[in-house]
Amino acid sequence: MKNIITKITSMKLKESDDNIVQIIGICQEQEAKAELSVLQLAKIFGSDKKVISEVENDFGSVEYEDKCEEIKALIKSFPNIKTAEKEIEFDYVSIGNIKENAIEIYAEDIVGWNNEGLRIDFPFEIYDKYLQGKKFKVFMTSNKIKFIIEDK
Repeated sequence: MKNIITKITSMKLKESDDNIVQIIGICQEQEAKAELSVLQLAKIFGSDKKVISEVENDFGSVEYEDKCEEIKALIKSFPNIKTAEKEIEFDYVSIGNIKENAIEIYAEDIVGWNNEGLRIDFPFEIYDKYLQGKKFKVFMTSNKIKFIIEDK
């Protein structure tokens, strides 16, 4: 198996921080949970174009999250979202701790910036069977998270 797909079934803003998006998906009949910044999701959905263009010309994108009003409105209408879809590649992947039958996978497009990545609590059984010990990339669209296993 070369690709592992997690279909996104739920998306909402985190109650304690409305700049964080909580995602639930299904991968091989098991639940996976993820979190990422509204800024990253705006890039994927092609929304908040003015804010995204400002970020591309500046560093310290944390202050731009509060300006992402379009994506916050779109999240509330999930799964009925009609927008341009882009795919984001998260170049840097690292593995965290195992907790409650899940393993933490961190995927970032800029290392060291908390709001430039995707944190996934991925089913350990699937990770162990298909991904452990392999090099893989993580991609995200508006309706799925893909793990692409690279050939050696």
